[in-house]
Amino acid sequence: MKKSTLPPALLLPLTAALGSYALGLGVLHYLGKHIHAGVALQGLLWVWLILGATYTLTLAFEKKTPADRQRLLLAAFALLAAAAVITTWLHWQKALNLPAALIQLTLVLLGVAYSTPPMRWRYGGYGEAVHAAAITLFPPALAYLLQQNSLHRFVGMLSLPLFFTYFAALLAWEFPNYLADLKAERRTILTRLDWRLTMRLHNLALLIAFLLLALDVPLGVPWELVAPCGITFVAAALQVWAFERIAAGAHPLWKWIRLNAALIYGLTTYLLVFTLWKV
Repeated sequence: MKKSTLPPALLLPLTAALGSYALGLGVLHYLGKHIHAGVALQGLLWVWLILGATYTLTLAFEKKTPADRQRLLLAAFALLAAAAVITTWLHWQKALNLPAALIQLTLVLLGVAYSTPPMRWRYGGYGEAVHAAAITLFPPALAYLLQQNSLHRFVGMLSLPLFFTYFAALLAWEFPNYLADLKAERRTILTRLDWRLTMRLHNLALLIAFLLLALDVPLGVPWELVAPCGITFVAAALQVWAFERIAAGAHPLWKWIRLNAALIYGLTTYLLVFTLWKV
């Protein structure tokens, strides 16, 4: 019997969200705050359930048969119901303060707006930005707020660069599908802006990400926390160089570009989390 595995379109966001969620916990550890492991695990599971529900709802409204759509909608409802149970349990444990509840509500609303008509932001021309925010900005904030009543500025200062690296990765992964998206009339950023302009946006996103990391130091983040990310700056520079060559007419190596895009986000996240736990 063939083993069922998670599709890359779901596995990659789940893995990326794990990294950003760990960043929020890492800030707690760095600041010497107590971390309730059970609450932390419940929060991560809640994030995964919402991402799974969003993915399932997206599939349900992509030209499925009535039977398939009903099955997918039931699966999405089950995932949302499980997330609601975790929210109730967190509230019972007095871990769910108002800021954390607002983060949860925002993530649910974003997931529904991203995946379902009439809004369906996935194909609104800016779905990549919504996706990146849901993966990189909200999970670390939720991880922190489930343990503390207010958010520390380090969470935003360290997660915002991750938003831009993940956003750039989403753009890089879309390029091989450009012609198929045009033919199917899917409104992504790439089809909306044209491939040359999207390449510039991709390069700008990477530049902003590492510029923000550099600016974190004069704004109060200790140098030793962000210095290791210089390693991934090399990968980002290679990525920008590869896109510039493609714009000049070179043959694109999309497999390498996709792998490098994932590496930039993944390694940057890992280095920040590792340093927060070890410094």
